[in-house]
Amino acid sequence: MSFSWSNYWWIINRTFVLGSIPFSFFILIDYKRRDVINKELALNMLNEKTETKQTPKIGIHSIVTDLKNEIFTFEDRDFSYAVAEGNYTDFYFSGKGELNSVTYRISLSSFEKQINSSNLQRCHRSYLVNLDKVINISGNAQGLKLTLDDNTSEIPVSRKYISMIKASLLKKF
Repeated sequence: MSFSWSNYWWIINRTFVLGSIPFSFFILIDYKRRDVINKELALNMLNEKTETKQTPKIGIHSIVTDLKNEIFTFEDRDFSYAVAEGNYTDFYFSGKGELNSVTYRISLSSFEKQINSSNLQRCHRSYLVNLDKVINISGNAQGLKLTLDDNTSEIPVSRKYISMIKASLLKKF
């Protein structure tokens, strides 16, 4: 084959097409592997959680917000989860059969430093969850999700926090 620009681009095109076939194959295999691992991890955690369930301890927390003159108080049993967006955090409390939301100017890391409860655990960069409220754990290739007792909230668990959440759930239950 003699050198010409059309032959050169034809060879580059064929190389790209042939190289994309094994690449796609390995992507699908990795997706399936992660899916199986996370589903198995979620099932094991759920089985171990349901084997020995204890009654939750009642803890009362007083939190000072970033506004310094604002303090809010809550009990562990009422707190469901918290979602952070920048310096503001939405707190979700379950009471009287419904989920209520309150927003305060406080970062999630500042909130986390002020609580001293083992059942309130960080599970994502933007989420903090009450482990006593977790009723189901599901997993797929993207990671784990915690379903809370209100059956409407699914909280993601990032890969960074999977081992900590698993250890907390195993120690707790």
